[in-house]
Amino acid sequence: MVDKEKLEQSLAKLMDAVAECEGLIAADNQGNVIIGQTLSEMDHEKIVKDCLNIIKNCDIVGTDIAKGKLQDIT
Repeated sequence: MVDKEKLEQSLAKLMDAVAECEGLIAADNQGNVIIGQTLSEMDHEKIVKDCLNIIKNCDIVGTDIAKGKLQDIT
């Protein structure tokens, strides 16, 4: 299990270190938000669900073109 307090501190440090960063969300593989920090009010649950859909669709495309599943996202 993730220590939510440590994760929150890590996200805050990362946001401070990267000036362009407007927010970070940590979620589990099922799409449950663990912690979210954004500069403005955003729907963290919806963002995570949308990201999971992107990953799913990339896996489908990779399989369709015989290149395999998604490996990295930046």
